[in-house]
Amino acid sequence: VQTQNHDDKLPKRVRILPLYSMLSVEEQAKVFAPVPDDERLIVIATNIAETSITIPGISYVVDSGRQKCRNYNAGTGVA
Repeated sequence: VQTQNHDDKLPKRVRILPLYSMLSVEEQAKVFAPVPDDERLIVIATNIAETSITIPGISYVVDSGRQKCRNYNAGTGVA
């Protein structure tokens, strides 16, 4: 029985880029740049960035479940 080795089809390198609102426009634009066939693009994004855009070539989205939210304390009047 012969088995196929699919490892040769997997990208050999990865490009890891952040994406969040306070990042410069130039840095944000990098996630939209074409990626060579031998690279896999990994974007680490905030939940706002995840829901606001579509990045070409993205196959999977992993949501960490973390979110930044303000809590208001009525007793102290502080958010």
